[in-house]
Amino acid sequence: MSQTHSIGLYWYRRDLRISDNLILQTASQSCQAVLPCYVVSTWEKSHSWTGPNRQQFLCDCLRSLDANLRSIGSRLVIRHGRAVEVLRQLLIETRATALYFQKDPDPFGKSTEQEVAAMCQEMGVEVIAIHDVSLHSPEEILTGGGQPYRVYTPYSKNWLAQPKHKPVATLTHLSTPSTPASDPLPTLETWGLHPSGAEILPAGEKAARQRFRQALQERIAHYGERRDLPALAGTTRISQDLRWGLLSIRSIYAATTQAMEQAPAAQRENFHIYLKELAWREFYGVGSAR
Repeated sequence: MSQTHSIGLYWYRRDLRISDNLILQTASQSCQAVLPCYVVSTWEKSHSWTGPNRQQFLCDCLRSLDANLRSIGSRLVIRHGRAVEVLRQLLIETRATALYFQKDPDPFGKSTEQEVAAMCQEMGVEVIAIHDVSLHSPEEILTGGGQPYRVYTPYSKNWLAQPKHKPVATLTHLSTPSTPASDPLPTLETWGLHPSGAEILPAGEKAARQRFRQALQERIAHYGERRDLPALAGTTRISQDLRWGLLSIRSIYAATTQAMEQAPAAQRENFHIYLKELAWREFYGVGSAR
């Protein structure tokens, strides 16, 4: 792919990884240099859907992401504020001519994307927004009449029958401008929060890969038998990793299908049940897979 932009801005949202990252790879192939950024929300002290545990996990994810980017010659730029305002300022500072990001499936995220796209059009900046949060976009899995499914079972049969994209190569180098400067990585104090005292899972894509590897080796082979038994460690425990994009859904699907092919015949149905759980995640609108 020819490089059509001198500088591109990569807006991290819920895809906090460098491995199997289609949008980051696209940006690296289209731009001579790419500036990865993350916009920290500015609410304080309380929020209806989050708290210190979730935000601490996010802070740790961002710290890990910055370290991973630095390992390939890049870095993560942190800014605080409303996305449209922060991105406008970064586009001005960098003189970037393209903005790359992963599409968000939720209504608030879509509304923000519309604001950002309008701003970019005004500035003459190309927008490259890719659906990468799930294996199939909502427009791909439709009934024979071209409508969204309202019942899961026929949806899952269609979903399972569709070809799946393979994981993309992990970048080994990313050219990034030395300016602009970054704000400090966020901490709980950023939102006026205090530690809850709860044990927080190790964050970052390396820890997420380790969790999934353990699930693949120890749990998914018995998934159908144990997933509904709270006393047993019968689920994969990667919901938070999918939520923040520490793991690519492509990589999860590819690893699961490979393990299913190599498993004893008596265990293959359990792997199939887990694949249907991934289908349920996408039928539900990209929630979590337990």
